[in-house]
Amino acid sequence: MTDEFIDPSGLRLCVIVSAGDISCRGKLPQPSDACFVASYSWLRRTYRCGHRAPRKFTLSVYGATIKSLDVYGKCPACCLKEIAETVIRCASCGLSIFVGDPVALYHPQTEGLDLSIATFASKHAVVGCLRWDCCAMPGLFAGHWMIDGFAQFPFDDE
Repeated sequence: MTDEFIDPSGLRLCVIVSAGDISCRGKLPQPSDACFVASYSWLRRTYRCGHRAPRKFTLSVYGATIKSLDVYGKCPACCLKEIAETVIRCASCGLSIFVGDPVALYHPQTEGLDLSIATFASKHAVVGCLRWDCCAMPGLFAGHWMIDGFAQFPFDDE
């Protein structure tokens, strides 16, 4: 089954696919519903957010382990708050999709999707990650997850 993602101006943007259960998730971390500080160092520092907290830390984000996120420049608690506001979950494997990550779009009737955790780019387009052991094929790349939602890759029609 295929469908088109149409933007508000009526332009056809990309194709949304529906596939059978073709991924091999055995090598992926076990997804979870939790985000928390998994470990931290006893050395402390002051972050740009103004909080004094462990210099090094590891977060568990929906089952995936993420080492110190200096990209945020924030303490562990502020990182978790930022993650709660910007990170979504893959409807296929349940793991995290960060801002800027490439994504695929699936039709909601695709076998094996968890629609209870899904983010929809439109009523016919569910966002999924492009992890090697999750996505059916890298050819399903449609765009990126951004702060404002799904951003289609600017495919050149010419």
